[in-house]
Amino acid sequence: LTNAAMLLAFGAPSARVMGQGWAVASKWMLLFVASVAAGSLLYLFVRGAGGPPAVGASGGTSGLMAAAFLFGPNGRMRSPFSREFITISLAFAFVNLVLVLAGPQLLGAPIAWEAHAGGFIGGAVMMLVLAPQYMRPRLVRR
Repeated sequence: LTNAAMLLAFGAPSARVMGQGWAVASKWMLLFVASVAAGSLLYLFVRGAGGPPAVGASGGTSGLMAAAFLFGPNGRMRSPFSREFITISLAFAFVNLVLVLAGPQLLGAPIAWEAHAGGFIGGAVMMLVLAPQYMRPRLVRR
């Protein structure tokens, strides 16, 4: 249920800034799937193949969060090194720390923070790649 709520909350804003049409819908799905894959890969890297199984769309929804947070209120894309995006990323990390510590007691199951972190990073990178050229931030000052 939480992943569904996050998908609704962050899926629409991340899709809206990308534009309209089937090509954009394909890019949005690629963003989501790549975020799931990045979250799963980080989980496997940290826990190893012998770790406990994890199921969910947390990496994907975390990636959509990062993609949505890359845009400011004015609709312009922020640099991933901007103060705003770094502050949001630190808040995301703090909330995940709280979930890792309180999740087992609240939900009866551990939280795969690795999937959240990997998905967040993967979503930010994919949004930087997939966003239209005119929306990409300048990362290097000339």
